[in-house]
Amino acid sequence: MKRAGCRGGAAVLKLSSWEFASSTVAVAAVTWLALPSPAQAAVAGSLQADAARSPATPPPAEAFLDPAARDLYDAAAAQWRRLNESIVSYAARVQQRLAAAVRLPLKDRTVHASETALRVFWRRDKHPIVQVLGMRSRDPTGTVQPAEDRGWLNDLPFNRPFDPGADRLLFGLAKTEGRERTELRDMGRIGPADDFWFAHPLAVEAHESYRYQSGDTVALRFPDGRELRAVQLHVVPLRADPHRIAGTLWIEPGSGALVRAVYRLSRRLDVTRDTEEGFGDSPLRFMPFARPLTMDLSLLAVDYALWDFKAWLPRTMRLEAEIRAGAFRFPASFEQTYRIESVTTASDMAETGGADFPGVRFDSEAEATAFAAQLRSDAPPPGGRESFFIVPEDLAGLTSSPHLPPPIWDDAPAFLSEAEIDAFAENLAQLPRAPGPALAWSVGWPWSDSGMLRYNRVEGLAPGLSAAWQIDGRHAVSVAARLGLADLRPQLRIALERATVLRRLALEAFDETQATDPAGGYLGAGASASAFFAGRDRGRYYRSTGLGLVWRPPAGDRASVLLRGYAERHRSLRTEAGFALFKAGADGWVFPANPAVDEGADFGVETRFRPWWGVEASDAQFGVDVTARAARWQPADGKPHELYATASATLRTALPLLATGRIRWRIGAEAGAGTTWGRALPQRAWHLGGARTLRGHSDAVLAGPAYARGRVEVSGSVEFAGLGIFLDGGWAGDPADFLSARPTYGAGAGLTLLDGLLRVDLARSLHGPNPPWRAHFHLDSIL
Repeated sequence: MKRAGCRGGAAVLKLSSWEFASSTVAVAAVTWLALPSPAQAAVAGSLQADAARSPATPPPAEAFLDPAARDLYDAAAAQWRRLNESIVSYAARVQQRLAAAVRLPLKDRTVHASETALRVFWRRDKHPIVQVLGMRSRDPTGTVQPAEDRGWLNDLPFNRPFDPGADRLLFGLAKTEGRERTELRDMGRIGPADDFWFAHPLAVEAHESYRYQSGDTVALRFPDGRELRAVQLHVVPLRADPHRIAGTLWIEPGSGALVRAVYRLSRRLDVTRDTEEGFGDSPLRFMPFARPLTMDLSLLAVDYALWDFKAWLPRTMRLEAEIRAGAFRFPASFEQTYRIESVTTASDMAETGGADFPGVRFDSEAEATAFAAQLRSDAPPPGGRESFFIVPEDLAGLTSSPHLPPPIWDDAPAFLSEAEIDAFAENLAQLPRAPGPALAWSVGWPWSDSGMLRYNRVEGLAPGLSAAWQIDGRHAVSVAARLGLADLRPQLRIALERATVLRRLALEAFDETQATDPAGGYLGAGASASAFFAGRDRGRYYRSTGLGLVWRPPAGDRASVLLRGYAERHRSLRTEAGFALFKAGADGWVFPANPAVDEGADFGVETRFRPWWGVEASDAQFGVDVTARAARWQPADGKPHELYATASATLRTALPLLATGRIRWRIGAEAGAGTTWGRALPQRAWHLGGARTLRGHSDAVLAGPAYARGRVEVSGSVEFAGLGIFLDGGWAGDPADFLSARPTYGAGAGLTLLDGLLRVDLARSLHGPNPPWRAHFHLDSIL
C-alpha cells in the first residue's frame, strides 16, 4: 500500500479523567512516579453513551466548507454507525512497544520501557484469546522478569484485541460491547460530563463542535493492479478545548471506510480545571508540588489495511503524549502493529466448515489444549481480565523471544518511521486554526513552577506567581511576577506566545534579576537551598530590563534548539540578604558582596543547539551543547558603542564498558571550550567551578573571557544506583594566556541515582596544602 501523510478525528468519548491522563504513559512509569492511576494501554477506557439522545438529523450546510466534505462525511458517518458483522473471526500477530521518561535539560531519563509480542484470536460474541509470545519490560531497577504467579499479566499493556465493531479512531483500544456499542452510534447531544470526554467528529450532533473540509486524494495501489482512492476529510474544531480534536480522516468514498487518521487534542487537558472530578481520591491532592497536572495528546495516528479486498483491518497505531506534574514533565510514546494471519467472514463459513482459525499451529501440545479449552469456554477469563491468556511454560524465554520488536526509539519495518511521524506533524500544523476565542487560564504557584520560589544573596527569599491565558488554539499570554523580600524590588515578565505543532514564537518583556552564568543554575532550587541553609551563594547577579523575541521547539519536544533576539539594559545589584539557617548566630558572618557589572544597553542575537542521542543507560549516549552570541554594547556613560561576540562548544558522552555479575561499568567524559571576541563584559564572562564544571572548588572560582575544561569518570551501577570516581580540570582567563596557564583540577567520588538524575559528589581540589573536601548535590549529570 502506498503511504501518505494524514491527520485524524476522535470519538464522543466519556472516559475517567484519571484513566485518560494516565493511560498515555506506561503502567510502571506512572505508578513509580506517583502520577494518577495505572494505565492499561494507550488511551483506553470505557465508552459510555449518554442517556439523553436526540434524533439523527442531518448536519446543517454551514458545517461543511465545500460540497465534497459533505459527501465524505455522510459516507463515513453511515459506515461508523453500521455494526460490522461481516467478520466472524480473525487471527493476528501483534507487536507493541512503549516508553516513558522524565525530561531534564541535559537528557531524558527512561523510567519505563517495554516491548510485547502476542498472537491474538478474536471471535464474535466470544472472549478473545491472547497467546503471549514475548515480553520484555525495564524500569530503573533493570529488566523485570515475569513471575510464576502470572500477576504480571495484570500489568501487561494489552487487554483485548481489536474489535471490528469498535470505534476505529482509537484502534479498537476502547471497550465497546453490546448495548454500549449501539448507543455509541445512536447517541446525540452529550449531557453534563463528570468524567473527561471528547466529541467524535462523526457523531449525530458533531456539527456543534466541528467544521469539515475535504483535502487531497491518494491512490492506494495493490500488486494485482487494482486501485482504491482515499480522500482527506479535515476536522476543524469550532474552538480549542480538550473536549475537541483537530486532525484529518482518510475516507474511502465508496464504502465510507476509515483508512487512516491522524489527530491531536485541540488544547492541553488540565485535570483540575477541565474535569469535575479533579484530583478526586488521588494522593496528588496532598502534593501541591505536583500541580498543575496536565496531559497533552500531541499525536495519535492510526492506519488500516484492506484484507483480501474484503475488510479493512488494523495495521499500525502511534501515540505521543506528555504529562506534566508541577515542574516535572514526562514524555511518553506508545506504538502497536497488527499482522493479520487469517480472517473468517460470514460468507467463508460454509467453505471452511465452520472452522474459525484455519491453519492455526502451536509450539506445544499444552498450548494447543489450552487454546481449544478456552475457545469452547463460555466462562469469563480469570482475574477480571477481558481476554484469556496462553502463557508458555518457559517464562524466562519471554524476555529473549525472537518475536519481540526493538525498543520504540529504534526504527523497525513494521512500525512508522521517524520521517513518517515528522510528516504527520507537518500535516497537523497545516490545519486551519480553530476559529473563535476559547479563553482559558491557569495559575502557577511558587511550589508548582520551576524557579518560582528561590533564595539568594541579592533578593533573599523571592516567591513568585505565574498566570497563563490561552486565547485560542495557538496564542497565549503569560505573566510571571516575583518580589524579593530582602531587596523589595518587584520583578515582572510578560510573554505573548504563538505556538503551533512545529514551533513556538514568543515576544517577551521583562524586568528581573538574572545570573551572569545562565548554565550555573544559581537561580534554581539546588542553589537556593545551598544559599538558604549553608550560606553558600557564589552566583553573580544583575538587573536586566528589556525585550526578547524567542523561537524554540513546541512544548512537547526537547528544548534542543533556541534562537533569541534581544534588547536589554543592565544594572548592578547589591547584596541585600543576611540570613542562612546554619549560620544563624555566627559572629561576623555575612554573604559576600555581589560583584558589579558593566552598566549599559545590550542589543544582540543568541542561539543554542543542544541535542542528545541515546536513550537507555545500557547504550552509548552522546550530546552536544553549542552556544553563540553576537551583540552591540552601549555603555551607560555615553561612550561609543562596542561590538562583541561569544561562542562555546561542549561534547559529552557516556559509554558502556563491561558487566561483571550484576554490576554495569560505564565511562563518561566531557570536553568544552569557549571564547570572547571584542568587548569582554563581566556579565558575559565564562565561569568555572562547582558541580557542573569543576568539582572540589566553589562556584565560579574561575572566570574570564575564555575557558577550556574537561572531566572523565568511571562508575559501576547496580540496578538504579551507581558509585563512581572522577577527575575534573579547567582553566578560565585571557585567551592570550591559554598556552602558558596552569589548569585547576578537582577529584573525588560520587553516588548517582537513575542514570544521573540525582547526584551527590564528594570532591577536593588538587592544589595547595591540605585542600578541603567539598560536597556537591546536583541534578541532571551525564552519569
